[in-house]
Amino acid sequence: MNKDEIKDVLIRNIREGKNSLLWQQHTAQYIEAIEEKYEVVYINEPDPIKAKMVEIITAISHEKETTLSRKTVPELKKILASKTARKKVVIIFNHFERITASVARAWLSISEFERVILVGSLFGRFKKGAYGLYKVFEVVNEDDMEESFDEVDISIFVFGGISVLIFLAFLRVSLQFAFEVTGAFWLAVIVFRTFIFVAR
Repeated sequence: MNKDEIKDVLIRNIREGKNSLLWQQHTAQYIEAIEEKYEVVYINEPDPIKAKMVEIITAISHEKETTLSRKTVPELKKILASKTARKKVVIIFNHFERITASVARAWLSISEFERVILVGSLFGRFKKGAYGLYKVFEVVNEDDMEESFDEVDISIFVFGGISVLIFLAFLRVSLQFAFEVTGAFWLAVIVFRTFIFVAR
């Protein structure tokens, strides 16, 4: 998909209340187009969750950061829910693949707010604990993502081949050294026995 097609799908998804993920594309390039129609908060990365929630609330309200910083995550969620009750807010971030299980749980609960829409980017395989959150997103350029995963990463095979060659070379040197040590040991035994025989 080209940039204009992605932009159109993003705007449509936001209008329909759907969360969107972009495969290997920074979300910042779409902020201007989204801002024309909706209130946008760009947080770059989704973690740490408490700091990001404070950042979002201060961006859409007159709440002071110092006051919010003393609140717990559940308290911040309540404030965010009340601040977004009457207006649609689009939260934009990058690097979904860095989201841990605990952070995913927090974002999953935020995604349930009726007027909060999430737009993120994904640059690799996401963590297992984030699967529940992943399911509430639509990957806009999913075909591109599937093509990337279908490509065989030959670097793994190359590294494996090099490792096997190094192992075999080391094994050969080790065996050669072992034969030399064994030979030296038997020579020492023969010489020792010869000296014993002569001494008698």
